[in-house]
Amino acid sequence: GKSTLAKVILGLQKPDAGTVQHFGNRPQMVFQDPYSSLNPAKRIGWILEEPLKNMGGIPAKERRRQALDMLKRVGLDEKLIDRYPDQLSGGQRQRVCIGAALMSRPGFLVADEAVSALDVTVQAQILGLLEKLKEEMGLSILFISHDMRVIYQISDRVMIMQGGRIVESGPIRQIFEAPQEEYTKKLIAAIPRCEKKKEASAHG
Repeated sequence: GKSTLAKVILGLQKPDAGTVQHFGNRPQMVFQDPYSSLNPAKRIGWILEEPLKNMGGIPAKERRRQALDMLKRVGLDEKLIDRYPDQLSGGQRQRVCIGAALMSRPGFLVADEAVSALDVTVQAQILGLLEKLKEEMGLSILFISHDMRVIYQISDRVMIMQGGRIVESGPIRQIFEAPQEEYTKKLIAAIPRCEKKKEASAHG
């Protein structure tokens, strides 16, 4: 149900009932696999400029300037603008994916398992980047994940879905410290003990 919800929000699938209301520019999405999300035949500059071309009315020089600015914003060196995706690491590719999604300045970003294909160290870096961009750009982020450790690290509020239905929702600490639903309790109980100790120390 999580990915279906994302598709409905993005307008890729029609809801069976109800409506989705967008404010500002259309929401953008960052996908799970940065390796398959980028066109291997195009340079990074082309990938970043493409959303601006689709918007129309932006001169080539300005598109290039904005692409270079976005590279810096997502923590990448400007010289990467002329490279191809296969010349970048997995973490760098995901930063490019995030940058491309933000080129049209959406107010809402959907991240569907956006760090699950990365190793733990790079996961932490990408989560930190999303937190930084959220503050700098006034973003709202719907972060979809099955990893409760990642959810705990990045979320302010959480919705627990089971069988396509939201069974529990609330502020992150409320859900983790006083879960009401058995399904939620099982998910939290499955977090490795070492992670729980880190959470406990984080609360002081």
